Amino acid sequence: MGRIIDGVALRVGLAIGAYLLFLTAWRSVPLACALTLACAGCAAALPRRRSRERRQTAREKLLRLACLDDAEATQILEPLLRERFPEAPFELCPILRHPMAALTAGDVLALWKARRGAERLAIAATCRADAGARAFARRLSHPAVAILDGDALRPVLAGWRPAPEPPAAKPAPPARLRRLASDALRRPLPVKLALLGPGMLCLYLLQGSPLYLFGGVWICFRWAAPKLCGNAPGRLFE
Repeated sequence: MGRIIDGVALRVGLAIGAYLLFLTAWRSVPLACALTLACAGCAAALPRRRSRERRQTAREKLLRLACLDDAEATQILEPLLRERFPEAPFELCPILRHPMAALTAGDVLALWKARRGAERLAIAATCRADAGARAFARRLSHPAVAILDGDALRPVLAGWRPAPEPPAAKPAPPARLRRLASDALRRPLPVKLALLGPGMLCLYLLQGSPLYLFGGVWICFRWAAPKLCGNAPGRLFE
């Protein structure tokens, strides 16, 4: 609840700041209100589109992870899970199946028997876990078992940046242009917004064009709004 309140307060503060900037630039209350509402509407519409894109990307990552072998999947998942669940050490067991498959209580029992003597066992499955598997896992001890199925792994895999597939061959641009374009494309979107927004505001101060002011305020609003919506560390074992 506190994170929601903080997010609402941040958005209200950004809207007030945008309104004051537009009011100072044009000395017109209706125009400042209209531009502030336009910025807020654009900033509210983009997260829905990006949410759909993130879900699609998460499904693709999950399927791509399922195609790896156990050693590669463990190397990818272990640092991500330990960052997400910073608690007592646990042994990781990846189950790499098609996302439409299911993890059953029999699978959980076999994994638990194979790792007797461990203290905690985290089963990371790229498929869904049925209700019987979850209920059975809660009853086990020595090792205690926690299940992370495909739905639970999707937000974890947001931190995984798989190597991109090689693109189709294109005529190579000049070396300097190619290097600059490659550096720009490798930057994550928040970094691009953080650089572009202040840059457009600086252009507004230099040239006085309202388009730079509107674009700069909207980009800064778009960059700052999701800052409080990150994932907090959680607990894997009860």
